Amino acid sequence: MLGNWQFSTIAGYRTGNHYSVLGGTDASATGIKQDRADIVGDPNSGTCPNGWTVGSVGCAFNTSAFIANPAGTFGTSGRNIITGPGFLTLNAGISRQFKVREGQSLMLRFEAFNVLNHPNFANPNNSCCPFSEIQRVSHGPRA
Repeated sequence: MLGNWQFSTIAGYRTGNHYSVLGGTDASATGIKQDRADIVGDPNSGTCPNGWTVGSVGCAFNTSAFIANPAGTFGTSGRNIITGPGFLTLNAGISRQFKVREGQSLMLRFEAFNVLNHPNFANPNNSCCPFSEIQRVSHGPRA
């Protein structure tokens, strides 16, 4: 009863999705409202106006590094220059097969999903000005 148990894990990690910082208006007058914001600083360093450090839940990127693009322009920030939060999940299982009779067995299996029990955050609001904090998770706990 105490021997022959099997332990299994599935770990998954991926870096965050890349996204662009948008100006929030149609300053270029193209009708699609996908103008990028103007970049005026380093979006990956410093702190946000709310006091959080860059890379934390309260400050995904340095919001002071962007301003709304002026009328008649498309914005100076590049495409997909910001990387969102990463995704990490760990699932585990333990099982044992019991022989019932010749050619037949019964498997007892226990599984646990999201063993680390932590959220995986979605990208923040990327429309300039103002920006928002990360306020939602990307998937439910079993995804």
